[in-house]
Amino acid sequence: MGFEKEGCESLSFYEGVMKTVQLSNGKIRLGYLVDAGPRLTYLALSDDINIFAELSVASKVTTIAGDFIFYGGHRLWHAPEAKPRSYMPDNMPPELLQSDDLTVTMTGHIEAYTGLQKQLRLKMHQNQAELAIDHVIYNHGLWSVECAPWGITQFKTGGVAILPQYNQPFDEHGLLPNRQLNFWPYSDYQDERLELHHQAILIHGKPLVKPFKIGYLNLLGWSAYLYGNTLLIKQFAVDDLARHPDFNSNNEVYSDQQCLELETLAPLKMISPGQCHIQKEIWRLFNVAGDTIQRTPEYLLKLCIDILSD
Repeated sequence: MGFEKEGCESLSFYEGVMKTVQLSNGKIRLGYLVDAGPRLTYLALSDDINIFAELSVASKVTTIAGDFIFYGGHRLWHAPEAKPRSYMPDNMPPELLQSDDLTVTMTGHIEAYTGLQKQLRLKMHQNQAELAIDHVIYNHGLWSVECAPWGITQFKTGGVAILPQYNQPFDEHGLLPNRQLNFWPYSDYQDERLELHHQAILIHGKPLVKPFKIGYLNLLGWSAYLYGNTLLIKQFAVDDLARHPDFNSNNEVYSDQQCLELETLAPLKMISPGQCHIQKEIWRLFNVAGDTIQRTPEYLLKLCIDILSD
């Protein structure tokens, strides 16, 4: 993919087939599909490589509505996951509205089987490596639907995900549990990708065939992925009193041989006809000096906290 001057679009192709548009503010570069979506397919610091997974257009799941294709990168789903509902195809060109050089709204087609419609609203910071994303689910059906916007980012394997742990007691004497970790049926407690520590959980993006996934209620409102020298921190609002999908998870990680997914989920909400539900994320990218990187929980947690408190 080629990128032009700051704050402008340039046209390229995904796998030589799918048209994409790229935006840059001089600090970060972002690419999204024109022919399908809404999907983001490229994210990099201005002088670095794409940290998103780039999957073949042959990577797909067949449903009664057609093929859902995993292009890699970032997508919006509605949770909890169910087949075929979550896998409704988005293979038609979305409506694209660019209100200024660094603001884009991508609106998908209404799903015929669900009456739901997905929209991504992107706002790139004027002069920082930062991006705000609204994940919006509209209900165009005839009755209310309970679901949660679910932002899923597929990264290249080879990095490490950082999940901070809230370890303070909820009661005066520390007698009550203060956290839980949810495992999917295919996940092994002893998986070599999983590192459990008191203040952080690490998931290493090793390209292993057997899938692995965990989720939890992240009360700290951020998680991160370090790939090479590029660190991406996702920030999101936390509503600890709301009900979330997947045993009350608002943050999840999935890993297999093709990618590592860092995911956030909004609270479950009954969306009335004509209404919407929004999940907001803030992405912040940083270059980490290669000679200082250590893949230990202490180093990675301190790195993220220092950046967030700066």
